[in-house]
Order: sequence, then structure tokens, then C-alpha cells
Amino acid sequence: MLTASQCKIADKLWDVGAVKIDTEVGFRLKAHDTNPDLPLSPIYLNLRTEEHPVPEKRGPVTSEIMDLIGDEFFDAISLDDVGWEVDWFVDIPEAGTPFGDQIRRVVGMYVMTTMGRLQLHKTTFDDGTRQIDRTVSVAYGDPPEEGDGVLLVDDLITKAGTKLEAIRALESHGLRVRIVLVLVDRGTGAEDLRKLGYNVIAIMSLTDMIEHYKLVGSISMAEYHVVRKYLGY
Repeated sequence: MLTASQCKIADKLWDVGAVKIDTEVGFRLKAHDTNPDLPLSPIYLNLRTEEHPVPEKRGPVTSEIMDLIGDEFFDAISLDDVGWEVDWFVDIPEAGTPFGDQIRRVVGMYVMTTMGRLQLHKTTFDDGTRQIDRTVSVAYGDPPEEGDGVLLVDDLITKAGTKLEAIRALESHGLRVRIVLVLVDRGTGAEDLRKLGYNVIAIMSLTDMIEHYKLVGSISMAEYHVVRKYLGY
């Protein structure tokens, strides 16, 4: 069940068109790049921001919504057992970068810490697919040391593939991923990472969002049942 503040974020995401439903045709997801036989999704999340530096990659999410998300991030991390006892934070480029920027904002506003920021990098292959490589650079902070703890931030998680690429890159430099933080859990990826021993914090699940949208009348009962069947609950 969503909290009141999470309902507010879900409603604003709906209002700006960041959540789309198409039960007739459906949407392709990143997972289709590696598994084209997967069924198309009747629901699509576009969590890119309207301030993205590359115009063609800009999305509908406003700075107001991002600040609400940043406050949710702060509350969730503060309640976690690990909390702010990490040395670094890093986002998954490029979709996760605005969410990493929110960590920077709340650290500067609410938290006294010397947490530095790392940067991951992606390699683009001839077929257009991209993969996180093993390069890890320092955006700001002192050089990392063996065993330093890292907070990994992204927009959402469906499968665990991209998160595992990032984790392997960080671990190849002797770093420990203490928290994986995302706004939306929309698949099995969060549970898959937990089974591998990683601490995953997902602010909202897609199933809870769908239940909320049904409750407030944003989606029809027919749409609700199609999406629910697709999500398998």
C-alpha cells in the first residue's frame, strides 16, 4: 500500500503522462532487447525528466516531482539499517542520473556526510545495445578505498540485469554495494537481487501503483485486469 506522499507522487506521474496504459498494442521494454519473444507490456513508465541535457531524451517528469521523489529517498534511506553509513553514491547512466542528483540534493540539505559521488559508464555496441563497462570514475570526493560502501541509485528495476552490470563494475574496484535504491519495482529484479544478498530499497511497487490508480479511477477495471494479469498477481 502506498503512503500519502507516495500517492501524491503516483498521481503527479500519471498527470504528466509518465505512466501510460495500452492494453490493445502494448509497449516494448529494455528487456525485449535481449528477449524479443517476451509479451509486450500493457503499462509503460517514462521517468525521464523534462530537464534532460539531451533534448531528444527529455521526458515528462518535472523538477517538482523529482524533489518529492528525493524526499522519499531521504526518508527511506534514513529508516534503513545501513542508512547513510556509506562512503559513496552512484547512479546508473543516464536514466538514473536525475535520481542520483536527488541524493546530492538531500545530502546537501538534510544530511551531514562526506559521501562522495562516483560515475559509471556505458559502452555502445554496433547493434545499438548498451552495457555498463568496468570503468568507475570519481565525480567528486577523495579516491575510493578497498571495501568502501556504495549506494547505487536508479529510476526503476524490472529485471536485475543492468543493476548486476553496475554491481559487478563497482565490485571489480573493491567496492561494496550496500544499498540498491530505486523509485519503482516493476518486476522480479528486486527480489532476484535480494536473493543474491543485496539490500534493495524500492519506494513503490508497480502493483501498488496499479491498485492506487484503480482506486482513484485513473484506469478502468478492464485496464486494471489486463495489467494485473500481465504483472502476475
